[in-house]
Amino acid sequence: MEPIKPSFTPYPSRRAPRRAFDASCSHHTSTDDGFVEEHYRAGGPNLCEFPLVFCNRIQREKFPMRDVLATTKKWNILVITFYLGSFRPRFNLSNEPVSTIRLRAPRQAKERWLGATREIYHCLCGNGLDHFAIEILDQSFDISTHI
Repeated sequence: MEPIKPSFTPYPSRRAPRRAFDASCSHHTSTDDGFVEEHYRAGGPNLCEFPLVFCNRIQREKFPMRDVLATTKKWNILVITFYLGSFRPRFNLSNEPVSTIRLRAPRQAKERWLGATREIYHCLCGNGLDHFAIEILDQSFDISTHI
């Protein structure tokens, strides 16, 4: 009896391959202060691992939004969207949610993201908000499934 041969279709599928996030393939650089620089984002400290789940929005009246936007302007980073919320890793839901300020920006300014996130975090600490993480995310990353 001959072994079963896998079927072969000489024509390629018309369906385009689905692109998915693969954390194992992303470039990841950690620093001693808890900030990270990855292919699609930068920030810290203690950013939530990808993929993540959005838990809830955070409302703060005394949030230094002007300072955050002034810092991004100083670093020549165009902010596309701004989110203030809690996130936790999708595959480790036992972790506590991380309060995060998430900014989406064009990739052209990526080399400035890490420095800007550090400066924004120092501003947050000066306002008593040292429990927040700050993240700048590539604008092309689809976050609609995470929020």
